[in-house]
Amino acid sequence: GGGKEVLIYGLSPEIIIDNPEFKDMTLPQMAEFVRKNGGVMVHAHPYRARAYIREPDKDPDPAYFDGIEVYNAGNHDDENARAEEFAKSKNYPLIAGSDAHSSMDAGRAGIISNVRLRTEKELVTCLKTGNYRILK
Repeated sequence: GGGKEVLIYGLSPEIIIDNPEFKDMTLPQMAEFVRKNGGVMVHAHPYRARAYIREPDKDPDPAYFDGIEVYNAGNHDDENARAEEFAKSKNYPLIAGSDAHSSMDAGRAGIISNVRLRTEKELVTCLKTGNYRILK
């Protein structure tokens, strides 16, 4: 709520389709559901100061997130720096993303895995083991 956004990795479209209540879950319910189904949940672009986000300065709650997006190509440098500082202080896994809403934005940031990832399950394992580096 309040414009806070999450990135969820490792859930198949079928899991979402078979559980229509997913879209109405609270953050604690969603975190439990994602983890129970083998996924991970990452706090997207924390500290983003935009009109649609209430409480942009509120820290991500470690109870609900398995990682922090510390570089988002759509964020300001100071927002990204603050996210990285917070994530490192709490030993969160770090990720990056291009926040692509058009083909022109694709590929501006992300992660580079040390192994080829072919499935959602392999991506989740990669994120959990930290076998990647950030591209920004």
